[in-house]
Amino acid sequence: MLVLPTLVGVWGPRSKRRMEFILQHCSRKEVIGNEDCRESYIKRNCYMVDQASYLVAVYDDERNLRSGTMQCVRYARKKQVPVILIHPDTAVINYS
Repeated sequence: MLVLPTLVGVWGPRSKRRMEFILQHCSRKEVIGNEDCRESYIKRNCYMVDQASYLVAVYDDERNLRSGTMQCVRYARKKQVPVILIHPDTAVINYS
């Protein structure tokens, strides 16, 4: 899911190569939103959850940080989409 493909232009060389590799090997590409704003990212997160059978996220649920990942996890829970969380520091996996 891309919010704004032109943002790739401001990334460093390593990130650009990684994105190019991912795009070459993905089975489907979707561009959600046409500007770099909060609403485009929220729209992208909702679209991903609405299409998903479950959500896998690298996220520390106990720290409760305000982030796009947090918003995506909360939206999935609200929609009763099963959530699998991988802790970013310990790699402990939790299911909810």
